[in-house]
Amino acid sequence: MHQPGRGAGRAGRFGGSAISGTVVGVSRLHAADRPSWQCKACGEPWPCPTRRDQLFDHYAQDPLGLIALMSSYLAEASAEIGDITGTDLYQRFLGWTR
Repeated sequence: MHQPGRGAGRAGRFGGSAISGTVVGVSRLHAADRPSWQCKACGEPWPCPTRRDQLFDHYAQDPLGLIALMSSYLAEASAEIGDITGTDLYQRFLGWTR
């Protein structure tokens, strides 16, 4: 499983604010294609490794904000993704945020 970068000096690299789940200044291409929740850019399950890194960097100073955001996505995805277990949903949306 991909672990987002956690090196010093990465926080705030993209700047901006979260608007509708998209970080200002970050490529919008790595967005979820709903209702499949696949990445529009790379086709991997969303959040893809690139998007995880972007979100982790943006929320480096607000880890609870990241957890809250990803929890809301988990709730939305659980209603839209048909064939996935609760455990897999948790790992996909929240497991990497630690």
